[in-house]
Amino acid sequence: MKKEYILSKSPPLKIILDKNQFEIINKQYTEENGVYLYSKLYDIKFQEKSTDHSSTVISFILGIFIPGRAGRKMNYRENIFMNYNGRPKKVMLMDFDKLNVIEVIAQIQKKMNPKYLRKIN
Repeated sequence: MKKEYILSKSPPLKIILDKNQFEIINKQYTEENGVYLYSKLYDIKFQEKSTDHSSTVISFILGIFIPGRAGRKMNYRENIFMNYNGRPKKVMLMDFDKLNVIEVIAQIQKKMNPKYLRKIN
């Protein structure tokens, strides 16, 4: 009953869903590789690219005193954020298939303990 989702072909990134767990295989960021139990997963979500406001403010302040790269807008990259066993984990996404990412997260959320799913009004 394994189902494989290929999120990125270059660099290779895939998630394999199984009955009680899922596996992340990331050829670029190998520290993200691992097998994760649904029962220990408290949250999982796709984070869109967004502005990091605090870093942007600091960058602009430094830009006043230091010429060059300082003084620019700072962004968060797209990633999959997980709270696994009480610890935050991120899976960095580059050149990825957004529809596959959204679908695999939805499939994982179906297998999570329902008491951990966030209620959306």
